[in-house]
Amino acid sequence: MDSPDPAILEMAFSMVDRPPMINSISLEKERFNAMMPFLNDKDCCVIALCMDDTGMPESAGDILGRAKNLVVELNKIGISTVHIYVNPLVQPISTDANKGTMVLDAVRAIKAEFPDVHITGGLSNISYGLPQRHIINRTFVTLMMDAGMDSAIIDPLDKKIMATIRTADMLLGKDPFCMKYLKGIRSGAIES
Repeated sequence: MDSPDPAILEMAFSMVDRPPMINSISLEKERFNAMMPFLNDKDCCVIALCMDDTGMPESAGDILGRAKNLVVELNKIGISTVHIYVNPLVQPISTDANKGTMVLDAVRAIKAEFPDVHITGGLSNISYGLPQRHIINRTFVTLMMDAGMDSAIIDPLDKKIMATIRTADMLLGKDPFCMKYLKGIRSGAIES
């Protein structure tokens, strides 16, 4: 469920028959203060954006610090760590060559501190402003998966990125006996 208005979320929440995912909360004071009472003791998953009133994070330490604050505050109101999806806010590498390593380092640090937290986000932000974005996105998803990302905003109809994700799962030991990979090959979902 996605709305900045807790009243709309409350209405929608009453209509679901299973725990929803709420998008999103951040440390921006106005948004944080509006969302926390709504989220209090809710049975749901929450996307937690590493954004605060100072703007986008400038370092892996900024991202980690914001993630810590979000996890601690959400835990205080009854949202378990396993139901939190931290979005480290992937930024375009075209604006700063360090944006890729910054977010990778942050994800590793977040997973080291909170192994049960999930990591999500918009992967294609990394390639904004560059040509041949698909190859950048496919390469970046494997790096992020290795760092600890287990969820992402991607185009599920992009066969090449889906094949890359299945293959990376296998190479990262998340596909026992390579069964999902082999099934993908047989179905034609994975091609070289």
